[in-house]
Amino acid sequence: MTEVKRYYFEDGNTVRVTSEPLPSREERELAEKKRRREARRKKERRKKAAMAQSRLHTLMLCSVAGIACLFFMSYVYLQAETQNTMGSIASLESEISSLKADNAAEQNRISASENLSQVKDVAQNQLGMVYAGNGQIVYYTVEESDYMTQYRDVN
Repeated sequence: MTEVKRYYFEDGNTVRVTSEPLPSREERELAEKKRRREARRKKERRKKAAMAQSRLHTLMLCSVAGIACLFFMSYVYLQAETQNTMGSIASLESEISSLKADNAAEQNRISASENLSQVKDVAQNQLGMVYAGNGQIVYYTVEESDYMTQYRDVN
């Protein structure tokens, strides 16, 4: 007895029935093997594509991780450089304040050592200097010019 498979299809507004015999058992088994083989091949192709995509994904993740590591290492390096620079600046500021304090102390020492009466005494007694008298002071008046030209010695 042959197996028959019925197909129903619509043709316009009527439904038609066609009958055609089923393929033999060997043909069906052969078709099933072929279908399984094709399914296995598709599965292997999908697996290979997934593996290639996985490799690409892994490579991208590694490169991103490497870039992130470089970024963080440079950040830590810059932080260390900033700390070193801040330390140098602090030591220089300390040195400047020390030098300013030394300078102020030296200025006070010089100011304290100046004695104007002693300078006047040395100038008058040892060097022979005297105050200018009334006859030695000469006054000049300039009317319109802002400078004066001297042509001979003034006595």
